Amino acid sequence: MKAYSKISISQCLVLIITPLALANIFLSGKLSLEFGLIPIKVINYLELWRLFTFPFSGGSIESTLLFALTFYFIAPKLEQILNKSLYLLLLFLLICLQGTIQTLVFWKSELVFAGAGGISFFVLSLFVLLNLNKFAALARKDQKYSSIFPFAIMLVWAIALLIHSSFTFQKEIFLKNLPDLVFGVFTGALTFLQIIFIEKILIPKKAKQKNSQKQIEEILQVVEEEKDYALLEKEKKIVFKALGKRNFPPAEKQEMVFTEDGLNQILDKINEFGKNSLTYSELTYLKEYSKIL
Repeated sequence: MKAYSKISISQCLVLIITPLALANIFLSGKLSLEFGLIPIKVINYLELWRLFTFPFSGGSIESTLLFALTFYFIAPKLEQILNKSLYLLLLFLLICLQGTIQTLVFWKSELVFAGAGGISFFVLSLFVLLNLNKFAALARKDQKYSSIFPFAIMLVWAIALLIHSSFTFQKEIFLKNLPDLVFGVFTGALTFLQIIFIEKILIPKKAKQKNSQKQIEEILQVVEEEKDYALLEKEKKIVFKALGKRNFPPAEKQEMVFTEDGLNQILDKINEFGKNSLTYSELTYLKEYSKIL
């Protein structure tokens, strides 16, 4: 049975926003008037919902085309790089930020800003910057969504915008689309720089701190082992000195009964407490026992 891949969040947004844009055309722009970003209404009448509803309020034909192509083909690839929750949060914050900036810049204007052009240019710009190292592989068949495809989408948008303005003789079309272009490219570049900063500075710094901590722990462990070894050597010297004063006969002259049970007892002691726990007589026993093997 054929397995179908799940629809991404970006493609779900295409299925939501594109029909709204088409409905806005048939309704003669009523959605844009009700939910689009009109700076003077946000300032004078506190219609704050317009700050984040304007991407869903239709927009121009070229803006809708740009959004549909970008979020259907390019955005799912970017979504795979970023965490989905982070991706959604980032888009929402960008929409609110764009709405706030345009309201402050055009606060006396009655222009109607609508459409998702800003976040579309953000996705395109960030995708291109993240894939700059793949320009040499554009001819490969597996590079279906290479960095050249976003430029093709931008070219289609520019041609559609030029044709629209030529037939309608509306200079406001450029003014309405220019903020989307500037905002999207700027925020995309800024996000790219933040990603590079995290990858090249913060992550290596944390790894270096972790390695330093590991080295310190290893050094402390070695110091403790050397300290234990020094104490053991000191105790051995004391034992040897005490044995020397008592004039014990040489080990070969002592009567030692070498049995397998005696050897096993010493080996069990080594396994349980370590070699350093052996007494002088037990060490001598092992040494002499090894000679008869």
